Amino acid sequence: MLKTKLLNFIGIFLLTTGLIFGIPPQQKAHAEVPTEALSSVIENYIVSNNSNISYNDVAYIAQAILYYSYTYKVDPLVVTALIKSESNFNIYACSSAGAIGLGQLMPRTAEALGVNPYDPAQNIEGACSYLATQINNFSGWAYPVEFALAAYNAGPNAVREFGGIPPYAETQNYVSKIRNEYYGLYNNLKNVLSA
Repeated sequence: MLKTKLLNFIGIFLLTTGLIFGIPPQQKAHAEVPTEALSSVIENYIVSNNSNISYNDVAYIAQAILYYSYTYKVDPLVVTALIKSESNFNIYACSSAGAIGLGQLMPRTAEALGVNPYDPAQNIEGACSYLATQINNFSGWAYPVEFALAAYNAGPNAVREFGGIPPYAETQNYVSKIRNEYYGLYNNLKNVLSA
């Protein structure tokens, strides 16, 4: 069923570049980006970071990222960078803390979201849903996407307690790493679109 939905998901994806990381509204670029261009950038990025994934899995992961990013209205490049940071696109990743799969969902979080964390597409859906919820939770704050990423890593209560990204080295590095990966993906997309 999901593969059918993903295959039917074609056309134009509205990408609001500069949505994250504090770029002022007047500097944000709004572009209609063909889904095939986004898919190509994401697929190439996955392969460049984890060459052990089969082509079918690469295509499936990229399509699931696009589909659920669109469904939950989150930037697919942010989701791609998040998954790279969480699992390096390893479908079978499990952390010592018990986090599972591509988006490293904790079992209780996955249960609350109604997804099976061992199913790659459902794991991506859970990651997109949770990220979208955190972006919404911090929408009135200065940097909602950065704070949502910090909440994804350290929990929303820590972000609230510190009024932003907590002073934990792991969380600070996590947000910085995703920011850098995002800009790399964004530049790759710009290059594809200008070719």
